[in-house]
Amino acid sequence: MRVDGNLLTNQFNKLVDAGLNKDTEVVFGAVPGDWLICSPFYHKNTEKKEDVIQYLKDFFGEYYDKAENIYDIENTDKAVLIPRINNDYIISCMLLYVKARNQAGAKNTYVYYFKHVMPGPENGAYGVFHSSELPYFFNYFTDKRKDFWKADDTALGEKLNQLMVDYAMGEALEKHGWNPTKETNYLEITGEGFVEQTFDEK
Repeated sequence: MRVDGNLLTNQFNKLVDAGLNKDTEVVFGAVPGDWLICSPFYHKNTEKKEDVIQYLKDFFGEYYDKAENIYDIENTDKAVLIPRINNDYIISCMLLYVKARNQAGAKNTYVYYFKHVMPGPENGAYGVFHSSELPYFFNYFTDKRKDFWKADDTALGEKLNQLMVDYAMGEALEKHGWNPTKETNYLEITGEGFVEQTFDEK
């Protein structure tokens, strides 16, 4: 990030570690496709399983043997393995950020993981892609996809947007079942609604 000395006085992670945003509540989250936007998994050098294994050996380094035990890397199909590691990577990164805030005595941090697939001609190829949660948070469904939106999309948009409006007006997110992240809990958002999940730390 650009440090301009005015809006941003240092790199974001250093400001968080110093506890300089601890007086503000934070609501943030991700979707499964966020990391895939720049993931080496989708580069040409990981089209073959042996190349995926080599990439993961480099990625995990000294922890590869532990990762192999958890994910059964060498015996798991690439189509299953990559999304699983990707999901764990994203969620653990979010929780590490919250851990830094909590250690600094910061105000509540609310984490979501949005897993509802936006309908459309490309959803089979991209799944829950980067920014696809925005129509639901803003409850704005563009006419460009009017032939694809379904009742569960608009229902989720109304529910999620109302939750955020209520929060902006001073209502606690806990009333909607969204609890602040203390250690490994986060809110999973799907087409069926909201469910609090707990991440397996190992």
